[in-house]
Amino acid sequence: CGGCNMKFSHPLYYRMHCSVFHDPNYSLTIRKYHCKVCGLAVLGKENIMRHAAEQHEGRGAYQCQYCKKFFLRLNYLDMHRTYGCAANPQRTRPLCDFCGRKFCQPQKLKVHIKRM
Repeated sequence: CGGCNMKFSHPLYYRMHCSVFHDPNYSLTIRKYHCKVCGLAVLGKENIMRHAAEQHEGRGAYQCQYCKKFFLRLNYLDMHRTYGCAANPQRTRPLCDFCGRKFCQPQKLKVHIKRM
């Protein structure tokens, strides 16, 4: 794909990809984003963020499937699901090997170990 450098094993897969992620009326470098709340397709990352702020009260376009909390960025949602969401049965709680204390994020464990 000229817009995002993805490779496809069949031309059909390429055409399907372009119809979902790129608008034929615009440059291939402008990606189409789909709102995770309402499904609206919007061109450009800035526009999906603006849409989420204006249409969904700033809650964000990404929703946690465990606790239903919204996030503005996908990486914020990933961090929340992995470390912060109490409703996620697979969440990770980094553990200190020295004292056995659990932390909500790996960064906090690193700070704890440096202070020991």
